Amino acid sequence: MANPQKEDGHIRISNEVWDALVSIRIPGEARQVLDFVVRKTWGWGKKDEKISLLEFQNSTGIKKQAVIRALKRLKLMNLIDIQPGKRRNIYSFNKDYDTWNPLSKKIIANKRKSVLLPYCYICKFKDALHKHHIIPIRQGGQEKVSNKIILCPNCHALVHKGKYTAEFLVILKENAEKSNQKDNSDLPKSKQAFTKKIIQQGEKTNNIKDLQAPKTTSSKTTSLKDNNLCVREDFEKFYHAYPKKKNKPGAWKAWNQVFHKPKSEYYHGPVPLQNVMDSVESHKNTRQWIENNGQFIPGPAPWLRSHGFNDQVEPCNGQVTKTRQEIMKEAILYG
Repeated sequence: MANPQKEDGHIRISNEVWDALVSIRIPGEARQVLDFVVRKTWGWGKKDEKISLLEFQNSTGIKKQAVIRALKRLKLMNLIDIQPGKRRNIYSFNKDYDTWNPLSKKIIANKRKSVLLPYCYICKFKDALHKHHIIPIRQGGQEKVSNKIILCPNCHALVHKGKYTAEFLVILKENAEKSNQKDNSDLPKSKQAFTKKIIQQGEKTNNIKDLQAPKTTSSKTTSLKDNNLCVREDFEKFYHAYPKKKNKPGAWKAWNQVFHKPKSEYYHGPVPLQNVMDSVESHKNTRQWIENNGQFIPGPAPWLRSHGFNDQVEPCNGQVTKTRQEIMKEAILYG
């Protein structure tokens, strides 16, 4: 059982300084590091002390990278002063609490809410979603939420083909998050700074206001509208006409693999919707699709991947084989 005593050693801290520490928000790892600095300085009656990163790690149990991140945060908040040394830096606690820069609680809450919305930011589709890096990793992009956007497979392919620029995606994401988080007044500033950074990297558009005024950019509005309506509505028309309703998400994925993904092994290339619909109607009159009440009709996904819309079909003009249940029913009725 622990039984610490004041006579064994204690830290003399002014109540005024302690009240100031209690009144500000300090993240957990940063607070641990700060307490260790106070222990090594004021705990030994010193104003400053040489401390190595290994000492921080052993005393706090925090990894090296997290210690460095916590020290940077404390330095930014002006809670500690860091002076470079030959082998170890010299750390001291800043007791002048009027010069501290505490973190805003509202900003921290907003950062926690900075998550990606669960649908495609372009067409609002909610199945088979992909994460896309606005600035590619190979071009210096980071693995951060601010550099990611959710897209459906079709819109993702169109982005990589160059139909939508990085600035357009940033503005699209900003507007979506504004409508979803109306109370986060600090977020637009960070998003605007991120947008400015992208535009400075050599993208086409130089005036961000042109992107924020969709009424004046009719070509971009038209292309976005065409993508929203044509691609998804074409699939919906096909799925509605197909006689076997099975595995709609898989059928949507197959639709994109066959018609919109050149790298897919099932890729066929663009085909007019009317040709696909005519092929479905022709298959409905074949013996395979009529026999046994459509028992042998393939699912829409396998039919698309096998390019069934290219098959030459022969309509069934003769008598269709009856099912076993129909034969037994007639045998009971007519003896």
